[in-house]
This record gives sequence, C-alpha cells and structure tokens, in this order.
Amino acid sequence: MEPKTLDTMTAAELDAKLQHSYEQSIAGAGRPFDQVFDELEREISSGTPSEGQEYGLTAALDRVRERDGLYGFVPSGRSFDIGLPETYRQTMWEFSQK
Repeated sequence: MEPKTLDTMTAAELDAKLQHSYEQSIAGAGRPFDQVFDELEREISSGTPSEGQEYGLTAALDRVRERDGLYGFVPSGRSFDIGLPETYRQTMWEFSQK
C-alpha cells in the first residue's frame, strides 16, 4: 500500500491518525524510541558510519522498521539536509534565494 502524504489526506484522516498515535503513546503501545537509539549506538560503536561521513538516524530507523515495523508520516514537498557544513551552507543559500 502506498503511504499517504499530508496533501492527499483529509483533515478527518489526519486527525484520526494523530489521535490514534497519541492514544498509543499514552498506553505505552507505540514503538519504544530506545530501540532506535540502541541501533544508533551499535552503529557508532562499530566505527562505520552508515551514511558516508555521518552516523545515520535514518539508517537506524530503517533497521528498526525492517525488523519490527514502524508507523510513519511521509511529508510531501522538498527536504533539506543540514547535517554537514557543506549541506547546511547549500540549504542556507537556497533559502536566501527565495
């Protein structure tokens, strides 16, 4: 099933998803965040970054998703990387052009 993006959801669908996520969190039924940080710690301990020069939160999330599944939100539109000085500088330049 193709994930829905915010621009394809109705307000009622978004509200229902947010309410469901909130109820899961309150009940302790959501995916524990410590699993993601355990994955990130394993990567850092290995000394081998998963994303070029960076230890990647995205890669850690992917490993948890592959193993246990995750419920996520896929935003529409463009994203900007500010994780390294070069990409931060490029992002700032692009925003200055608007």
